Amino acid sequence: SDLDVAAEKVCGAAFESQGQNYIHTQRIILSSEVEEYFTNRMIDITSGLRMGDPHDISTDIGPMISESKAEDTENVILEAVEDGGELVSGGQREGKFIRPTIVRNVSMKSRLWTNEVFAPVCCISVAKSLNEAIGLANDTSYGLQAGIFTSDLNVARIASEKLDFGTVLINETSD
Repeated sequence: SDLDVAAEKVCGAAFESQGQNYIHTQRIILSSEVEEYFTNRMIDITSGLRMGDPHDISTDIGPMISESKAEDTENVILEAVEDGGELVSGGQREGKFIRPTIVRNVSMKSRLWTNEVFAPVCCISVAKSLNEAIGLANDTSYGLQAGIFTSDLNVARIASEKLDFGTVLINETSD
């Protein structure tokens, strides 16, 4: 699949609605071949997102539902970094606002990996194979929806059969 289009779609799914919906993208699993390029594209995209009043048409990221939710989200980000994750974009809290955040190489035990955060925060992990990626994706209690971006129809078929989710999207997101 086209990596630029995929990065745009994934950023939209991760950060629209401030990540405050049940099917936003939080865990991103990339093959090692595309990880650097895809991560850099996501950083470029998120750097252009504007925080502000959700009623203003030029706003991309509105506030969290409460200041305490923003504080909790900030703590989840800090914990992920303390546990070895690399903050590659965002992470700052400004009152009820959280800058769109990307954390790479998070611990599989961190809250950012194991819990739904409902915030404009996502994490990137790298898989060496399709089977490893599927295993990482299936390592969740929240199997509502998964997506795979690929130009290989066989990879899409295998993933859709092996991913243990209610919905598996191919080259698309729900947002």
